[in-house]
Amino acid sequence: MMRNTIGVYVFFAFSLLAATGSAQCGPEGCRLPGSASPPAARPARPVVPLPLPDDVPEPVRQSYHSLVRIRCDSWGGSGTYLGGRLAITCEHVLRQASGPVEVEFPCGKTLQAKVLATDYAADLALLELLGDAPTEARGIALCESPPAVGEVVYSAGYGRLRTLMLSAGRISNLDQVTIACDPTNNVRRFRKTAEATGLTEPGDSGGAWLARDGRLRAVVWGGRPEDGTVSATTELGDFLRGACDRWRRPFPQPDPPPAPIAPAPLPPVKIDLAPIEAHLDAIEKRLALLEQSPAAEPDNRALAWFAMLAAAVGAAMVYYKLEEK
Repeated sequence: MMRNTIGVYVFFAFSLLAATGSAQCGPEGCRLPGSASPPAARPARPVVPLPLPDDVPEPVRQSYHSLVRIRCDSWGGSGTYLGGRLAITCEHVLRQASGPVEVEFPCGKTLQAKVLATDYAADLALLELLGDAPTEARGIALCESPPAVGEVVYSAGYGRLRTLMLSAGRISNLDQVTIACDPTNNVRRFRKTAEATGLTEPGDSGGAWLARDGRLRAVVWGGRPEDGTVSATTELGDFLRGACDRWRRPFPQPDPPPAPIAPAPLPPVKIDLAPIEAHLDAIEKRLALLEQSPAAEPDNRALAWFAMLAAAVGAAMVYYKLEEK
């Protein structure tokens, strides 16, 4: 009897594993056999109002130059430059790549990159740039504190239009579990997924969840546009440490700011003062000649004519008075 009971439990356990083993996962979530939509997530916790667009913190704005676009063949996605020639994105963005991987910065500079490490369960990939990043792209550091429900996050990605966009939201769920499938060996694994309110679309995969201090909180791997949910992987530290230890790379840190460039001394300017001095001498000589010339005598002819006219008028008036008498 005991053996029959154990056999029944084992049968149901293998049946459950077979059902979950047939689940299909992708950028829009995981689908179980026979289901038309991803399995329902756990109820999201209440979300408080979002900050206004004008309230985007300055550290988040300064991260703009380190939010990159990933290109490989006809596929594309988003990513985050971490510093030290390392960038992080989603594994499924690179899964179908057969040619070179390129990382494009917002300034337009594009660098080829090689895939340093991948983790299909966490849906993470680490890229190493084959060249120096632009000076303004210093890299983004990881968050040191654990995520919390209600925390404000900013989802960044290039979307369908290949234009960098930012969506503000709040973490609503930290207990979601997603089934991940390795297409190379058909092995299924579970991964812990965080969810937040916000907007996402194809092309945002691999993009950043930024905290208010501008640090990288998580990597976006998908979402449910129908209910405004963004899904992301928050457990980045272990993946990065394992990849860096294996390939003997330093743990990525933001690049130091460039050393200030001292202004170059101006070369001495040589001015020929001889023409100016000659011109000044000529002016002084002309002034001296004007001071030595005699003063012109006043012309008294006009005054004499005026006196004669006044005398004639006076004489005529006297004659006119005498005639009246």
